[in-house]
Amino acid sequence: MRFFGGISAERSVVRGALLPDPAGRQRDSPASSVLEQPVRDEPVDTVVLEVLDALARDAPEISDVAVVYRTVTERRATVSALAGGKWQRASHVSIKVALLALAQEAAGTGSLMVLELLDHHTAFVLATPRRTQIMAADSWSTGVVDAPSTQEAIGRIRPILDAMGLRPDAVLVCGSALADPAVAEAVRLGFTMPVTEAPDAANAAARGGALVVAGQPRQLEAEVPKGNRRPGLVLLGVAVAAATLAATGFTLVQIREHTASVAQVHMTPAGSSAALPPTTQAPAPIPPPPAVATDNPAPIPAPDPVTDNPAPVATTPPKHSHPPRPTTTEPAQTTTTDPTTSDAPPTSTKVGAPEANWLFPGESPPPPAGSDPAQVQAWWDNHLALKDRWLHGG
Repeated sequence: MRFFGGISAERSVVRGALLPDPAGRQRDSPASSVLEQPVRDEPVDTVVLEVLDALARDAPEISDVAVVYRTVTERRATVSALAGGKWQRASHVSIKVALLALAQEAAGTGSLMVLELLDHHTAFVLATPRRTQIMAADSWSTGVVDAPSTQEAIGRIRPILDAMGLRPDAVLVCGSALADPAVAEAVRLGFTMPVTEAPDAANAAARGGALVVAGQPRQLEAEVPKGNRRPGLVLLGVAVAAATLAATGFTLVQIREHTASVAQVHMTPAGSSAALPPTTQAPAPIPPPPAVATDNPAPIPAPDPVTDNPAPVATTPPKHSHPPRPTTTEPAQTTTTDPTTSDAPPTSTKVGAPEANWLFPGESPPPPAGSDPAQVQAWWDNHLALKDRWLHGG
């Protein structure tokens, strides 16, 4: 049987929980294994590793494990501690997501607030009636939790909900601070709606982490190490994003321009320099334009380096039925019968450097947003042709 694990690290104790595969588990069924290991002289991250190893000894097969974090600093420390070891592929889940998983498992209908009370930290989420989304949430550091501090925490939550016009139908409370009867009583008195204490309240966050990864099992062995990912995947991602933008205008054109930049950086073929020898002497003037374009917030993007191997694609038509990868256009092709390209400067004129607005001398401004896609495409074809001539001294 497969198992899913969750780890919750507090200042003085690290808690672990194992859940069996959801297919064979009943709602609210107890965890197969619960571990609590105090934190003494060693760092908390070291104890996290020890609890993970202990969970592995209790389960023959752990499909995934989630380490719940409450602050960014805590997450970074845990990631660093697990890096390079056998647990480096463990998931990292925020406390808010873990509490939402507890809300999804809880019985009943209606909006539900899940409140966690720990020494030195408090967090809550308010889930929608269907328990699929978070309507409100907060998380903050505190001191030692007692009845007065619990009342203060509730006093902090109430204005947040009032400002948003929200009122939970019920409250589910969890956390190790509930071991103090005075804290549990303060919670019941602090809310007017029904309050329920979570089963095994002290280990609820660890259980929530396990519920998250149990609901989203991963094929861990299929993940590609970051250092081995191919640059072509970046272009594929850009292409998919462009397709989902549905179609025309400046948004799509700007993505195409960015794609050209990525292609220039990551996909320079070994044979391009042999096909066009002069380009091997051109790198000197190329770097300045992209460097400025990266930091320039102007709506008109800076000229990027043209895509590699311009000569072999000189026969590509200037107009396309779908957004193609930007290609170099020969000077003779910039003067066509299409009236949208009539403002191109004569091919015999040497193209000067782009001006402060990143337009070349004599070049017309780009069409406004919402213009005809063919007109926008023609402007960019002309702009790329001017850029190519300028980069190659023409």
